Amino acid sequence: MFNTASHMDMYSRAKVTVAGHTIIFETNCLPAYQYLRELSDVSFLPYQFEDINDALGGTTLRYDHRPDYSCSYDDERDTLEASFPWDTLSHNIIRALLWHIFELQRQRTGEYAFHASAVVRDGFAVVLTGPAESGKTIIALDLCLKYGFDFYANDVVIMRAQEETPHLLFGDLTIRLRLSSLQEYDAELAARLFGHPGGGTDLWDIKRNVVPKSLGIGSTSGLVPILQLAFVQLDKYSQVLHAKSFDWSDSNRQRYFHNEMAANIRGGIYAPVQEVRNLVPLFIPSLDRPSLFSKRLAFMEDMAGHCKLHTLRGRLQDITARISREHRNKA
Repeated sequence: MFNTASHMDMYSRAKVTVAGHTIIFETNCLPAYQYLRELSDVSFLPYQFEDINDALGGTTLRYDHRPDYSCSYDDERDTLEASFPWDTLSHNIIRALLWHIFELQRQRTGEYAFHASAVVRDGFAVVLTGPAESGKTIIALDLCLKYGFDFYANDVVIMRAQEETPHLLFGDLTIRLRLSSLQEYDAELAARLFGHPGGGTDLWDIKRNVVPKSLGIGSTSGLVPILQLAFVQLDKYSQVLHAKSFDWSDSNRQRYFHNEMAANIRGGIYAPVQEVRNLVPLFIPSLDRPSLFSKRLAFMEDMAGHCKLHTLRGRLQDITARISREHRNKA
């Protein structure tokens, strides 16, 4: 048990479960333990915390409250160990470590986090991916408002193969809208949601989270087979739709897709910016392994065999009409 100080000599332990995957959390820091106990979710994924008395074995995240910054992974003990002082930034670091260790758990079972929006119609999903500011959210919104799709995810999806068919498993259901983009799409809707900002305001920097219901559109969740994967890029000046199907012989697309799946497991420097401290010198090590690489390649093969893969660039109305038509023909 904890003593009354902010840290203790003996570890206390808990079982932490995120979206059906469980790890052991060990710490000598009462605030860290309390913080995880009070969490309601981890990046939109369902979360459970259970106190335990003894070490049970299995994948473990161990945090030590110490003045130095370090992070390492022990393969033999399947343990990610981190130390840093607990302060106002530490809850962000703990969440990053949790996401990292659970990504290891997911990839061991063939589940992958992907930066994408997603919509569903007639029991099948469309996954929209592309770089930041490529228009994924507005395309998803247009598909829901004009073509009868239900909203599934704004920015992140978790995917897995079910009987070799790629499926959506989880998605973030809150829609994050940028005022500048929404004004261009529908000025009346933007005024209803955002009001009228004062002069001199940078509209690009004004964002709002909304639930699909507030926009009059449906939403859905759970296990849904993926029918289409589209790399999208809005181009309002284009007079024609630039569209092509692709397979994994397209090395650029192959590399992009694989890097998206692998990004959360390859580690890196965690460096939040704050007035007092500009850099947190914590390097999270890569947890990637050849066996996980092989699983990702197998998932890509399933995607190529069961989904319509295409690249779409052009005006919004052309892109969404094409996606809807492909969906109707395939579903």
